[in-house]
Amino acid sequence: MMQNLWYLIVAYGVIWVVLFAYIFSVERRQKQLRDELTALEAGVAAGEWKETIGESAPAREEMGIPSLSP
Repeated sequence: MMQNLWYLIVAYGVIWVVLFAYIFSVERRQKQLRDELTALEAGVAAGEWKETIGESAPAREEMGIPSLSP
């Protein structure tokens, strides 16, 4: 009986370790996306987006995505 209890405790421990590893991974990816979004917003505010739109407009039109330029 005590042997089975030990397996239960180990199983819960493994589950918690995996859960914390997953949460850490998601948080790290979210921080990377947040940093990338901040950089993109800064680029848009600085007017750098116009060059990007001009360079990629033909590719967007080929995919059927409408142009972003005014």
